[in-house]
Amino acid sequence: MDSWLNALASWQLGFFVVGSLAIFAVVILEITYRYFMVMVRDSNRVDRIALFSSSSGVLYSVFLALITVNAWQDFSDVQTSIEEEAYTIGDLYRDLQGVPGQNSQEMQSLLRTYVNTVLNEEWPAFRVGERNFAARGIMDDLFDKAGELEPHSLGEQTLHIEVLRLLNTVTHNHRILGDSVDESVLPMLWVVVWIGGLLNLAINALSASGRRGFDYFLLVTFAINIGLVITLIYVLDHPFKGGVHVSDDPLRGALDLMDHLDSRRH
Repeated sequence: MDSWLNALASWQLGFFVVGSLAIFAVVILEITYRYFMVMVRDSNRVDRIALFSSSSGVLYSVFLALITVNAWQDFSDVQTSIEEEAYTIGDLYRDLQGVPGQNSQEMQSLLRTYVNTVLNEEWPAFRVGERNFAARGIMDDLFDKAGELEPHSLGEQTLHIEVLRLLNTVTHNHRILGDSVDESVLPMLWVVVWIGGLLNLAINALSASGRRGFDYFLLVTFAINIGLVITLIYVLDHPFKGGVHVSDDPLRGALDLMDHLDSRRH
């Protein structure tokens, strides 16, 4: 089911979720009008249902809000990690110009290959929800090259330490990206989201006013609101796919910076 949903564009997913809940709202209200209209004529019973509906709605709304905020925070953290990785790569490429000997150009070449591998091999896999570690070996080579450096002065020692620190920062942030591909809202929370939404729609249907068109309008509107929030949570929970996704522009910006630094050197 999840792979099928991953294949949908964000607007298609929203249309499916909202449409499904709207259809459920219409069906449950039709059932109410056919079999439970006695409740509509019993004002005391309707008032009790409305009170319960209000309490249930508040609890469900708070629950949805917490999940949405958490999903948004995770989405924002992934984008921050991408930006920090890209900016660190730019700093590292600049610092490598000060590394003596042939190692400077070799490490810069590896760093450029690393970025291109992330963009051209790993990122497409991330888009379809698959983890990919194509760039891991290149990063291992960079650490090996950094380990071969033999600083002979205090300045070179300081530069060596800085290069290792930046390499560790790049690795740390890239590991966050790889882990975020298959991290998601717990399945049990999705169960609560869907069951809670359907139950709230059903409870609201039981408190129908007896004015058919008005009741359909209110319940379908409620279903649309729930559907939109569920769609938002799902989209934020999958940061690499769909129309709303984290951007790889910072990594492409790192390549532009590399080109700029190379042009100044030549």
